[in-house]
Amino acid sequence: DGKLVYISENVAQVLGLSMVELLAQGDTVFDIVDGRGREDVQKKLLLAQEEPGREVTFVSEMRTSKAFRLQHGGNRAVAVRGRFTALCWPPSSSSSSSSSSSSTAAFLALCTPVARLPADGDACSQDDLFHSTHVLDMTFTDVTESVTYHLGYRREELIGQSWYSLLHPEDAEVAATQHRTVGDPLPAALGAAAGTAVLRVLRRDRTWAWLLVSARPDGAGRAIACTSRCLR
Repeated sequence: DGKLVYISENVAQVLGLSMVELLAQGDTVFDIVDGRGREDVQKKLLLAQEEPGREVTFVSEMRTSKAFRLQHGGNRAVAVRGRFTALCWPPSSSSSSSSSSSSTAAFLALCTPVARLPADGDACSQDDLFHSTHVLDMTFTDVTESVTYHLGYRREELIGQSWYSLLHPEDAEVAATQHRTVGDPLPAALGAAAGTAVLRVLRRDRTWAWLLVSARPDGAGRAIACTSRCLR
């Protein structure tokens, strides 16, 4: 049902809402998520629930306190990465000593604040992205010069390099799933986008950049075109 059973104290720094008030009110994760993103979050949680242990990632706007909105101008975009895991409790003292411990499945997630999600059609948001083209194994064949601003690499440094060599190890599976989807014959024939993935990519200064990456087949299925938007 999405009910929050634990949230760390530093939520106050991210959303302006205290741990105590969130848990005392009996809020669910759907109460925190901005209304426009609730359906997407629910789909991700159902996907994770169907395959216990599978990690899912999404970025969603989360509601903030009134004071936070006045100071920062709106809600907060948060990257969520987690999976369902079993939580176990020992039997209560009133139960027999032979009783086994009880357990339930809970979604355990790490939430990282990122830049605000761009509004649809926001012309200024073009400053936050770069475009790249890859052969089918995701080796760079071209990338826009703006990649230097976001990742620090010169265009020439990336051409011929594998996309996977830049990814955070924990994000390789997410990226591979997106890669396989791009190669699906039906979406490729329709020129359809393969959806989006939130990935951490290594900058030239050895720090990690959070990117919202969309990919689609390009060039009659002989290449893959990506648009990467920097989230923080």
